Formats: sequence, C-alpha cells, structure tokens
Amino acid sequence: MSGQYWPEGDEVYHAELTVPVLLVHGMHDKFVPVEEDQRMAEILLLAFLKVIDEGSHMVMLECPETVNTLLHEFLLWEPEPLPSEEGPPAGKK
Repeated sequence: MSGQYWPEGDEVYHAELTVPVLLVHGMHDKFVPVEEDQRMAEILLLAFLKVIDEGSHMVMLECPETVNTLLHEFLLWEPEPLPSEEGPPAGKK
C-alpha cells in the first residue's frame, strides 16, 4: 500500500488473513485512491470492495444509510461450505 503505512502487517500478513473483510471506499476520497483499496481487495483472501459513488474520505458520515445497508448485508452473509465441511452424500453414512 503505497499511500498508507500498516504497522499491524504488510501484504504478506494481509494475504494470510482468512476472515471476510468489507472494504468501503468513497469514490471522491482525496486521501486514499480507490486503487489502494482495489489492491487490498486483491491481496485479501476474502474481501468485498464496495465503492460508494457519492462518498469521499468520510463516507460513513456522508452516506450512513448506504454504509449501514452494506454492513447489514455483510454481517448476514454466509459463505458456501467447503467440500470437506459438507456432510456425507445422501444415502451414505
């Protein structure tokens, strides 16, 4: 991340995170270019990047209804189970 310093980790660290991450970016952000969040979304294993056209750096204050909807949908999202987590095929024990 060229424009930001991440003391808690670098790209290698972020690539190892296994939890879902919601990235919310305001399109008119003059401090963090959208490319930064796009790159972060590429690095993270399970990232969802949502760009809000009407927002800037303070997108949570500028578009609270939109951000709340995104958070609500993200928190209710359930990933598909991995093949190893599924039960046995029907008729088999």
